Amino acid sequence: MRGVNDSEVTDFVNWALESKIDLRFIEYMATRNSGWCKEKYISEEEIREKLNLNLEPDNDNTDIRGPARRYRMKGYPGRISFISAVSRSFCRTCNRLRLTSSGELLGCLFRDNRVSLLPLLREKRTVDEIADFIRRSVSCEEFRKIPDARLEEFKPSMKAVGG
Repeated sequence: MRGVNDSEVTDFVNWALESKIDLRFIEYMATRNSGWCKEKYISEEEIREKLNLNLEPDNDNTDIRGPARRYRMKGYPGRISFISAVSRSFCRTCNRLRLTSSGELLGCLFRDNRVSLLPLLREKRTVDEIADFIRRSVSCEEFRKIPDARLEEFKPSMKAVGG
């Protein structure tokens, strides 16, 4: 965040690259009680310009693909990743689901659409039945975030979804 920890970016990156660490920069998002303001926001592009490093896309398929765009720098074991929900919407390719402690399944942090798995669990449904319910829920267009919707329209409480 600008004025909070942006002076540490270069040190963090150097440490991560040399230490075989996957460092992820997550853009500051408007969430409930986060104190979000445009003045503190820094985009992925601005961070990359500040770093001025020759980062190459990391095409290693050893972990599950998701919203993070990963990069390596030749000769270094670490990796730098960016989750840029504000500056580069990844809604159309998002593959994340969240399960709350109360048994609700969420498809997007920035929509209030959710389905409860508790009735299925209480009815002692089979794993296949629960999996089918999840597949049907996820395939509904309204379950996922509408692409290009404004992130400021809904502010999730990250502590309510484990984030």
